[in-house]
Amino acid sequence: MDEKPRPILKWAGGKRSIAASIIGKLPNSFHAYIEPFLGGGSIFFSICESLGSHRAILADINEDLMCLYEAIKEKPGDLVREIHGIQYKNSREDFYMARAEYNSLPACSIRRSALLVYLNRHCYNGLYRVNRHGMYNVPFGRYANPSMPGEDSIRAASRCLSGARLIRSDFFHVISLAGSGDLIYADPPYTPVSKSSNFTSYSMGGFGWEDQIRLKKALELADRNGAYFILSNSWVREILDLYSSYSITRVEVNRNINSVPDSRRKIPEAIIRNF
Repeated sequence: MDEKPRPILKWAGGKRSIAASIIGKLPNSFHAYIEPFLGGGSIFFSICESLGSHRAILADINEDLMCLYEAIKEKPGDLVREIHGIQYKNSREDFYMARAEYNSLPACSIRRSALLVYLNRHCYNGLYRVNRHGMYNVPFGRYANPSMPGEDSIRAASRCLSGARLIRSDFFHVISLAGSGDLIYADPPYTPVSKSSNFTSYSMGGFGWEDQIRLKKALELADRNGAYFILSNSWVREILDLYSSYSITRVEVNRNINSVPDSRRKIPEAIIRNF
């Protein structure tokens, strides 16, 4: 039996736990599926599982992430062999050696993509973070038995990506590609619910309130062009006010960014739609 398509990466803020809720809110039909903040791709892979491979435009500003998806799509066999050839184990010493090698490799090499998978599965909470020099600097995660994706998982993801256009781009350009009847799912770095929860450094430039305003303008333009959109974001007053003219649903989500396990709990998030 073919492996069901699933995300290849863990991803901080990933939507796997509420994918069914979002899938249940999709329009009855749509043309292209457009996702400008791809991350781990939980919603895309859930749509693929439910509807099959679909015409899609998938994007992220993160170059290494998009290089990995290109490798999954175009060279799944090469990627599988490279992942299987990784000799680094689940230890602090091996993790930091792998991280140093990763940071030394040229962009979009198969080895770098394979090491991204290793680092993602062994790092702290599935974070992706870079310093001011663009160097990946997430610490070791200390998991008892982290798993790596097998060949069946990689090939299932490759089948899903077969009908997708993959681009590295700012979200505004990606959203501008949406036409009438297309569906946009936007899952940006969230507006922080408190100062201690502020994690927006998924790229060197970060993602601030000015970017949230730009995202709103991009989605308004898409709305006027006849596209559908669904947006996930924090359940905070600023976001609720910003999108007050649209349909807003509250969902409760488990979040594991907090470093104190006892304080990890369900928190409210907003799902915003123009339909």
